[in-house]
Amino acid sequence: MGVANTDEKQRNAAIAKQAADDVWRANGPVTAWEKANLVQAGGDPWYQSDFERFHGNTMSTANADEKERVASVMKQAAADKWRSSGPVIAWEKGAALAQEDPWYQKDFEAGHKYVMDRANADETARVAAVNGQ
Repeated sequence: MGVANTDEKQRNAAIAKQAADDVWRANGPVTAWEKANLVQAGGDPWYQSDFERFHGNTMSTANADEKERVASVMKQAAADKWRSSGPVIAWEKGAALAQEDPWYQKDFEAGHKYVMDRANADETARVAAVNGQ
């Protein structure tokens, strides 16, 4: 408890010192930033009108940007709608053939068999070469 009591005394002393410093700060000189806040808080008409002017400019720019963004989104939505009902391209025709046309399916299977036969022959040759070392 001796250590705890010593720490508590130091903590209380630090709090008292900070409280004394805070009293001085509350009565110290006013900085330029504080003066600006006092003017705003007091409702200075010049400051208020200037603020409203800047706010109006900011909001006008933001509204114009938002209007342009919405127009772009709507234009893109119209383009996307056209794309979903537009002409079928060659790649899409090929995908449709793979699912529907038996000739295409048969040709695919023949091509696949040729590729796999070649791969299996190459693998057999590789294994023989490794085993021969």
